[in-house]
Amino acid sequence: MLKAMTTTRTRGLEITAALASVALSVWLLCMDNVLNDDGVLYIKSAEAFAEGRWQEAAEIYPWPLYSILIAVVQKATGAGFDIAAYILNTAFYALLAWAYVACIEALGGSRRDLLIALAFFLALPSVNDYRGFVIRDIGFWPFYMLALLAIFKFQRNPGWGAAAGWGASMIVATLFRLEGLVFLVGMPLVAFFDRPSPWCQRIVRFLQLNLGLAVAAAITLVWLRIEGMQAFLGRLNEPLMWIELLRSQISAGLGEKAASLGQIVLPKYSTGFALPAVFTILLLILLTHTVKSVGALGIAGLAFGARPSAYPHRQTQAFWLAVVLNFGILLAFVVVQFFLTGRYVMTLGLTLALMVPFGLSRAYDRWKQWRGNRPARNWPFVAAVALFLFMVVDSLFSFGVSKAYLKEAGQWLRTQTPADARIYSESTIVGYYAAKRGDEWKRTQPPVEEVVASDAALQNYDYVVILLGRDGKEPENLSGIVPLREFRNERNDRVRIFKAADILNAHTAKAAGRQSDLAR
Repeated sequence: MLKAMTTTRTRGLEITAALASVALSVWLLCMDNVLNDDGVLYIKSAEAFAEGRWQEAAEIYPWPLYSILIAVVQKATGAGFDIAAYILNTAFYALLAWAYVACIEALGGSRRDLLIALAFFLALPSVNDYRGFVIRDIGFWPFYMLALLAIFKFQRNPGWGAAAGWGASMIVATLFRLEGLVFLVGMPLVAFFDRPSPWCQRIVRFLQLNLGLAVAAAITLVWLRIEGMQAFLGRLNEPLMWIELLRSQISAGLGEKAASLGQIVLPKYSTGFALPAVFTILLLILLTHTVKSVGALGIAGLAFGARPSAYPHRQTQAFWLAVVLNFGILLAFVVVQFFLTGRYVMTLGLTLALMVPFGLSRAYDRWKQWRGNRPARNWPFVAAVALFLFMVVDSLFSFGVSKAYLKEAGQWLRTQTPADARIYSESTIVGYYAAKRGDEWKRTQPPVEEVVASDAALQNYDYVVILLGRDGKEPENLSGIVPLREFRNERNDRVRIFKAADILNAHTAKAAGRQSDLAR
């Protein structure tokens, strides 16, 4: 299917993009290969799948495809589960790079456009920032891009093959993230935007593009028949839950936030601006993350590429519809949650990035005309090269805070404590690398303050692991107790490891001291 989506003219560049992506992933993983918190859950779920404990695996993380694939890669390679996850992610990133360049070709890009696309994608920091993460989003992105590629092909040459490619890719993407349903339902509407075509032809194309939705509906019905209505207690109920949360926020939640803003921040003569201010904050959150997702050079490309004349092919309705649907999803999320993280905006950023190579190519042509024979007008080109080099440096080298101290603490616990040691770990990452018996990786543990204050709770553990930020203070019950070991990073974030027995002894000594004072 992948060969059918490309041409011989561009296949070499697409393969180059995939191979370069693999090399970049290996480089970045050598620099930072510490699991993220969510990654621990996926790994634990994959371990359960590999051992045949399917129900337990689904309870650990109830959206199973990503964990199943990690387990499959682990079985095939014999590597550790964390390495298997990184191998899987590297393959997904290679597929994403391939699909991105192929989409530029499908939109009519020249060889220069494709070269710009290749360089821009590989240098984009917002994409590269997640190469070391173990998150299911990394599975969603390439299949979403493959789905766009198929629908771009469908717009140029409508047929059942491209429609099937769209549906299959989007169904797989949806198995990674449920918002794929929005695209399954919404993107086929692009068939009605083709004005030159008669309505009967548009309807036929609409039905062709809904093949994937029909398959998804059939799978859902079979699932409900097997599992019964209790399936709606899981992920299948999420769309209805989000609709209800959105309705609640629109009807009351935003008004409550506006009232709080008016009472606490605004003077009484400006309270009428409270609700517009709330909407402005929401849009600012969304726009800020969107700008970060494409970077300064991407914004420059968008400024030139936003005009239809920048595209060799006029049929870009699918692109704009994808942008609108992405924006709608994110706006609904930020209305409900009032926050965003970078990875949530990546799908919109990747979609907008399809416009950037055309815009940069157009900007280059405009610059050459404007420059003429005047070297003093070289500054726009120099600025663009400087921005690109900044992106490259930002992508290739880590300037963030290191998490290696978490891994080092966990590995020390694994090698320097008994195999059956019971650990309370405030960090899921430390708990995972400690590889001890118990549920120390779960997020349902009691707070550390409760554990270190209770003799009964402490008797359930042999070691207590706490996290401290650079300005963080230990719980009062640990005051004066010397930790067994301490690990820290360059920002002075720390992991401190205590023996539970030492804490219990300190409690006993303090209690004896209080009794002695009372006796006097």
